[in-house]
Amino acid sequence: MKALAKKKDSEEYKKEQLLKHEAEEKRNSIEQDLMKIRSQIDFKALEKIYHSNEKKMSILKIYQKNFTQVIKEPEHNETYVAFLNIIAEQDNNKKQVIETKIEDLKKEFENINAFLSKQDSLEFFHDKINRVANELRQISSEKDKNLKRIETIKKAIDSVNEDISSNLEKLGLRVES
Repeated sequence: MKALAKKKDSEEYKKEQLLKHEAEEKRNSIEQDLMKIRSQIDFKALEKIYHSNEKKMSILKIYQKNFTQVIKEPEHNETYVAFLNIIAEQDNNKKQVIETKIEDLKKEFENINAFLSKQDSLEFFHDKINRVANELRQISSEKDKNLKRIETIKKAIDSVNEDISSNLEKLGLRVES
């Protein structure tokens, strides 16, 4: 437990916490960059063009409402390709610029998430170590209490045995030990 307290005071731990904080700031920055990209897309114009195509409209609505979430989640790759194709139909150059920016941001986001998940798992293990250390202290404390109780009970038994022996001797009876 003392080693863990020393670790939290160490320069290495402080650097890890600083890196984690910087990674979270970078993640926020990436989300802001994604929102800037979203603002470059004229969803209203696209909706006017594709209002009669239900499939494209549904994809546009998904990206218009939840742009950053949808971009960050890999399970939306099929709709992502369809979304880029919709943009390409309007302006292929814009599609290429947006796609490049998004792909770069996605890679950065994945790297940051991998780093943060590693940090979170380390914190999880530190917390688990702290809980186990606390449980061990409680068990040790209970053990000490129980040992004291046992000692008190032994003394009480010895005292009762002495009283019984003393009373039996007064009655003229001998007790063999």
